[in-house]
Amino acid sequence: MAGGVYRGANLYTMKHLFVLFVIALPCIGSAQVSGNYMFNNSNRWNNVAAQIQATPQQHFDQHHMQVSTKALFNAKATSYLAIFHVTQVGPTARGVDSLMQARIDGFKAEIAQVGVTDRDVYVDMLNLVPVFEVEKVGRVFSKRYNEVPAGFEMQKNIHVRFTDAEVLDRLVTAAAFEEIYDLVKVEYFIDNLAEIYAELRSQATELLQGRLAQFDSLGIAVEGQWLLAKDHKAMYQPQDRYSSYKAFTNTSLEASVRKGQVTQMKRPSTHYYDKLSYADFDLIANPEILEPVVQLTYQLDLQIELRRPEPKPEPEPQVRIETQTRYFLLDQAGDIKPLELHD
Repeated sequence: MAGGVYRGANLYTMKHLFVLFVIALPCIGSAQVSGNYMFNNSNRWNNVAAQIQATPQQHFDQHHMQVSTKALFNAKATSYLAIFHVTQVGPTARGVDSLMQARIDGFKAEIAQVGVTDRDVYVDMLNLVPVFEVEKVGRVFSKRYNEVPAGFEMQKNIHVRFTDAEVLDRLVTAAAFEEIYDLVKVEYFIDNLAEIYAELRSQATELLQGRLAQFDSLGIAVEGQWLLAKDHKAMYQPQDRYSSYKAFTNTSLEASVRKGQVTQMKRPSTHYYDKLSYADFDLIANPEILEPVVQLTYQLDLQIELRRPEPKPEPEPQVRIETQTRYFLLDQAGDIKPLELHD
């Protein structure tokens, strides 16, 4: 038993003692919290929808700056649509149709007990085709295998609409009673989709305006500069957010000591709901969730051209000309003497 403590002396005398092989970590508790999926290579069911590229909050250089904000809304579905696939075979077309209708009627009767009426059920006819078998025809010098009609196959899909998520368990059980085992998918619907996106857009805009004001306070003039804006919204259904993993390996301690050959048991493969990570978002509405939800995202980007102010021209040097007049006296002997004049 993982994460527990063996109590009682008799537990140590068991012939076969199995322990969980755990990779050495500073804290074992962290492995218990993260779950077994940490030890597997997780694969998405839908690779396109699962690849969410993290957008850095700010891109800028000497002349441009881009500011982004991302918002997320976890919306609980207001209604659901479950689609079940049914296949029926038989020797005649009339018999196949009768058997198929009996199974569908039985399924409707069962789900009516949980409030699902005929108005919430739609039967989608797919096909009715003949089924052929191979018949061996033996002759003296040759053998042939011919396809001959052996019966008919009918396929239908049953669409069931409901509003309570817990009803899905009863639907699957009722389907199993009629030998309907193929649940194709479950779709989630939201009534107030436009209101949610309007709220995300408003909050993202308010947050972005606060960032621009912060840049102004730092001396980076962004207000009134040339701006380019774009936004992007997306919706992620729960079926796009399931990942697969296998149960962790159990190893025999006694076999390891004896150097024996261990036969590995089959590890079951299962799936778990893996919501979008909150790490890339600035705003998160309804962050705590219990059941799978529809995740709506909104991203707002601004590109700002940083225009530097034109440098002020340096003043031209002023030239001032001053004239000084001096007088000299030339006497008869040819000597030059300065002549002082007084006002």
